Amino acid sequence: MKLTDIADNIAKSIQIYQANKHNDCIVYAVEFTDESHKAAQGCVVARIDDATHYSLTSYDCRYMDTGKEILSQTLGAFFECDDNLDQRQPLIDAIQAKLGATDATN
Repeated sequence: MKLTDIADNIAKSIQIYQANKHNDCIVYAVEFTDESHKAAQGCVVARIDDATHYSLTSYDCRYMDTGKEILSQTLGAFFECDDNLDQRQPLIDAIQAKLGATDATN
């Protein structure tokens, strides 16, 4: 899936989650592919804690290796991004731009 489409989906999900004033935690995971089109050792996790707080975090491991705290949260969606691993920060920036945010936590 393309980076711009993933950013759109995650930003819209955050907006809907906030508009509906949810108070349960949900995560959206994005893994990237390497040159051989296999999962690279890095991901971005969008974590929506409640209607007013979310975070966008880049990890240097695959989603399944992020740890119990993240993996125990409800998974809203899992995306495989066609872009290279070096596009993690541009993905975070694109999501923030779509949300009109100046930092990763609102």
